[in-house]
Amino acid sequence: MKTFLIFALLAIAATST
Repeated sequence: MKTFLIFALLAIAATST
């Protein structure tokens, strides 16, 4: 489940960029 959280954070960061 931790990996999913990290992936979600990465997606948000990519969208913010």
